Amino acid sequence: MNDIDLNGSESDQWIPMTTFAGTFDGNYHSIKNLYMKSDQYANLSLFSNLAETAEVKNLKLENCYIENNYSQLIYNEELGKYVCESHTSAICYYNSGTISNVEISGNIKGYMPVLENIPINTRIVRTHASGICSGSNFGYIQNSANKANIEGESLTENKEGMNGLMGTYVSGICNGNMNIIANCYNTGNLIAKGYNTELIGGISAVSGNTAYVSQEINCYSIGNMESSIVVGNKKDGAIVASSVAGKNTIINSHYLNTLNSTVSLSGTTAQTESTMKTSTFAQILGQTYYTTDATNINNGYPILKWQLK
Repeated sequence: MNDIDLNGSESDQWIPMTTFAGTFDGNYHSIKNLYMKSDQYANLSLFSNLAETAEVKNLKLENCYIENNYSQLIYNEELGKYVCESHTSAICYYNSGTISNVEISGNIKGYMPVLENIPINTRIVRTHASGICSGSNFGYIQNSANKANIEGESLTENKEGMNGLMGTYVSGICNGNMNIIANCYNTGNLIAKGYNTELIGGISAVSGNTAYVSQEINCYSIGNMESSIVVGNKKDGAIVASSVAGKNTIINSHYLNTLNSTVSLSGTTAQTESTMKTSTFAQILGQTYYTTDATNINNGYPILKWQLK
């Protein structure tokens, strides 16, 4: 019924909840000053996982600070290889439920110190940093906004013979979208530094895979993208960085034309700042959910109607 100020600090940190399967209704209030900084959690966020029955809605995380420095190499029995993979985001690591009417502000950082003397049979050394969640498998994310600045870094070298998945994924909303993201926007700055692979997506870093289809619908991003990579491949997508052919559809999604987007995908359109601040553009995004920023809470860019509550 009220805002909650956690007054988080180095000495007073939030411990991530485990799998959540119920309904968390913020009633349009804020959780302020949530603080997490750790090297102990592979998944660092408000919740660890959201089950299929879970719903998180009507909630603002205001001025959160989440920093993950996880670097533990663990043997994965299913893969038969070693894995070091960290996930840092505001709401959850893995979403199988529904996230709606959520707004994030603050700073989210995922850093992985360089691992030395790693075994040849290491498969994954990768950092994920994202605004809402790291992965959404059968989960829905809708009517939500990320205003947090997000940084990711992982510089462990992919050595000859390892055949590993190394690097950094950063996104405004969700790093791995395997379902639907609708009516969402990102204004946060996105920074990534990787060794072999690097992906930045304004909405999603990766969308769709061989088993799951995905969509980004009525979304936009204006957050700056800054990336640097030692060797290998990088993709900077203002909406989606890596879209799996035949498994991902982007519909009516837009981005600021000054963004350094190296990926151009069907369904995405570059727009000028002046165009994006008009009432016409809010109508194009969908007047059921969006409206103009009459009170200047988003620097003139369209906002979601619920954000006026």
